[in-house]
Amino acid sequence: MSVVKNRTLIKRLPQNVEFRNDITTYGADNLYPQVSEEIALRSPITKSSIAALGKFLGGGGFSENGDLVVNRLDQTLNDILRFIRTDKATFNGWSLFFNINEIGGITEILPVKFKNVRYGLPDDFGRHKDVKVNCNWEQDYNKVRSKKEVIQEFPLWNRRSDKDFKEVEDFSGYMFYWTPQPDEYPLSTFDSVMDSAQSNGEIQVFELSRIMNGLLGTSIFKHRGKIKGKKEKEQIINDLYNLTGVENAGSTMLLEVPIDFEGQIIENVPANNDDRLFELTNQNSEARIISNFAIPPSLLGIQPSGGMFNQEQMKDSYTFFNTSTREERMSISDSFNKFLLHWHTGPVSVGEIIENEFEIKGEDLIKE
Repeated sequence: MSVVKNRTLIKRLPQNVEFRNDITTYGADNLYPQVSEEIALRSPITKSSIAALGKFLGGGGFSENGDLVVNRLDQTLNDILRFIRTDKATFNGWSLFFNINEIGGITEILPVKFKNVRYGLPDDFGRHKDVKVNCNWEQDYNKVRSKKEVIQEFPLWNRRSDKDFKEVEDFSGYMFYWTPQPDEYPLSTFDSVMDSAQSNGEIQVFELSRIMNGLLGTSIFKHRGKIKGKKEKEQIINDLYNLTGVENAGSTMLLEVPIDFEGQIIENVPANNDDRLFELTNQNSEARIISNFAIPPSLLGIQPSGGMFNQEQMKDSYTFFNTSTREERMSISDSFNKFLLHWHTGPVSVGEIIENEFEIKGEDLIKE
């Protein structure tokens, strides 16, 4: 007799349909980007890596028309680029809102936080025609004034139709929702090291708890005699609690011992010496995160052991990371060039994104 065991595929990022809000969920609980962001914010090395990646994705701005004002907030195309580069560096996706005129020309571009956007329901082929926007998918009712869930619906720009804006006065506008694969949510840029990022953040909690709750160089004074009653015992426990934390370092505690006690009357309790307990864990987690982003350590301000980076090494780091992020910059500029063909005053080109250059302060003065 043979036994066949069915294997269940556990998806890293399930996309399930939810009919209550008519959306495709972003992860099992629909909060994948929100959770990813919170983990990144608590991990110093992850936060620094995202900032460095964003800096190189945005570079020096667009080579053409970067100063063109494109919305009611007086934001320019370069301002929009600075906004979306962080979302791209964190979630590997970005989104924009387009207002249009009666002939379908884009009259305004507004940035929208990528974490607030969800696909609507897909058709039979898995394609989406619209997205839903909610600034409070986590349902934190202390975050917004209204206790009612506010979800707005917008058609996707790349699935637009002439029928969408026959009555432009009643049309809400389009959403440009960029993901690496259309109709699929992206994994965050640090998804493969998410556990390491969380470990990197949690170690700080351990260190703080150790300082706040650990014994720090306490002395115990032993009193011969029996502790009488529950009240006295509670008092001793309270006294012991008062010896923890930085403000009680070097404190002395009174403790009763039997009358015939022959040990030392005063005993010193050394401070917890576990500084190196999680040192290896922290080093491994940081190394994995840096490897995931493939960022030269010098760009994160991490100095090599026993020395410092020289100017040539810094320049090489810039060259390397400019090269490794070049394709992503081209993807962003290509997208802008495509939808700006429909700018209401006529086609607009942004050219390309200018690469970052390593500059030495005072270099021009030295040359002179």
